[in-house]
This record gives sequence, structure tokens and C-alpha cells, in this order.
Amino acid sequence: MRYISTTDGVISIPFGAKKVKKNDILSIVIRGTKAGVTKESLPTSTTVLASAWEDYVVSSPVIDPIHAGDKTITGSVTLNQPVPADTSFTAIVTLPDGTVITAPVDSNGHISVDLGDNELTSGDVTIVVEATHGGETKESTPVTSTILPNEAWDAYVITKPVINAIHVGDKFVTGKVTLNTPIPAGTVFTAIITLPDGSIIEGSVAEDGTFKAALTPVTRAILSNYVLKVGDQVTALIKGVNGGEVKEGPSASTIVLAVDTNNPGTPVTPGKPGSGNGTGTTPGNTGTANGGKYTTTKANGKGSKGYQNNDNYPQTGEQNNSLFSYLGFLTLGSAALLFLRKKFAKK
Repeated sequence: MRYISTTDGVISIPFGAKKVKKNDILSIVIRGTKAGVTKESLPTSTTVLASAWEDYVVSSPVIDPIHAGDKTITGSVTLNQPVPADTSFTAIVTLPDGTVITAPVDSNGHISVDLGDNELTSGDVTIVVEATHGGETKESTPVTSTILPNEAWDAYVITKPVINAIHVGDKFVTGKVTLNTPIPAGTVFTAIITLPDGSIIEGSVAEDGTFKAALTPVTRAILSNYVLKVGDQVTALIKGVNGGEVKEGPSASTIVLAVDTNNPGTPVTPGKPGSGNGTGTTPGNTGTANGGKYTTTKANGKGSKGYQNNDNYPQTGEQNNSLFSYLGFLTLGSAALLFLRKKFAKK
């Protein structure tokens, strides 16, 4: 190969279509020509070195302990330096059932693989780190990690719930459960309600342990249209799921109660009779009760029980109108008697 050097002595020889490989020996001579006379320097030899990628080694990853129920596999890998430019790294995870999941390795070598809907129970997980450069790939030595039991979940205890009172016509079953802490990561709780006909309805459990499940056929997606009646027994328990493993706590039950639509309340001592001179000008006291009210009127100086919740109260002015009508009849009658007395007196 020939190349004309620049006047500043810098040499740059392109290989073109020729390819060199590791350990090839190249000999370089500088030749000068003047007036047909040629002189050459002594030859200099150099050995072709391997490219950064050609000698690059991908380290094996270090995986954090994996427990049954985990939804993420984490770990790290040492990225040997220098990393060839434009090289990317990927973690390849093979689950016990053969499912393969991949995730990128960040620039610091951190590994975090989201398992999605895949559930870990038992068996071995294999992890490989793959490096890609210019369309070529290299892999690390595979690392195998055995899934460990979820000790926190194994020891976890779900307590009995408390069901709030249920009345005929209620649309929901509500209550609360005390959630023991610490709660194993990834645990989901559900309230399981069993109706008298054996049908099941479910309700989500909030972080504070409260739960709510729809009762009415319109709002619950079950085949049964059972409608609760007085005396029915409803049971509830809390189910926990962690990594595909299920636990159920003890059940609680309650009896469906009637709804008191009138709810008149229990009256207290009625108001005392009014006092007066026969015309009932002094009103009596007023008594009250849960949901009901007792009053006294001022008729004939005696108190009388008034009205309760569902009684029809007189409209304003009804009592006065009745009194005026009564007085009007008395006035007309008195006038008639006086007229008759005068008539008989003349005779």
C-alpha cells in the first residue's frame, strides 16, 4: 500500500477493502524521491492489536435473593472498562416454566426485571447478561438462583373481620379488619361475603382495613339475585393473595335486621297539664322523645297529648278557625233566645 504523507509528517493510511486481524504484522517504510533519486527509511514493524470489542468480556451478574411471590428480580453486573462505544447490555431471565423475560441493564450495571403477571412459586431462575455491539453479541456465564420460600408470608396471620349492622334494603355490606403489620410486599386483600343462598360477593379492602361489597343485584356481578330478609345470616372473611399463594382468615357472621320505617322513638314523660281559670289561657309544658314530640294545648285549662311523627298535625289556623266557628254558633244561639224571650214578654 502506498500513501503520500503530508508536509507536516502525519501519516494516515486507510485500509480500504483490505482487512487486518489481530496479531497481523505491518511493516512501514518512509520513502522520499527527488530528481529521480529515491531514498527509504529503515522499515518499522507493528503488530495489529485486537479491537476493544474483540477482547471485551461480559461479567456474570450478581442476583439478589428471589422469594416466592416476588414480582421483580433485581441484581447488578460489573461493566468491565473500557466499555466499547455504542455497546448495550441486556439481562435475560428464564423462569422455571421456560418463560423468558428481558430488561435493559443501566449504565451503572443495575438490573431490575419486572415479572408482570408471571408468578414465582418454586424452582430455579437463570439469568444471563448479553452485550451487543455493532450487531454482534456476547453473553456472560449464566447464573442460576433458586426461589426461596416467602417466610414473611408463611408466618402472616389474617384476622377475623368485624361486620357492620346489615338491614333489609341495604345496598352494601361494610366492615373492617385489623391488618397485622408488617404486611408482606405484594399482598392483596379481598373481603369474601357469603349470602344465605351460598352465593359469593367480593369487596376490596382498603389500606386501613375497611371493606365494602355490593349487595343489590343491580350492582353485583353474580348469578344469584338473592334479596336479604330479616333473620338471614351473612358471613364474611378476608382473603389474602401473595405470589399466587392464598390465605383466608377466620369468618365472622351477622344477622340481617329489619328496618323500622316509622321510628317513632320512645316518648319521655308527657308535658304537664296546663293551668288556668277554665278558659285554658296558660299553656302546658312540652315533652319530647326520640323521633316524636308531645305538646299540651290550652283547652279548658287541661293539657292534652299532642302529635307524634306520623300523625297529621293541624295546619296553621285550624284550631283558631274551629274556635271562631264555635263562638259564632254560640252568638247566634244567644241572639235567637233573646229574641224569643222579648216576643213572649210582649204577649
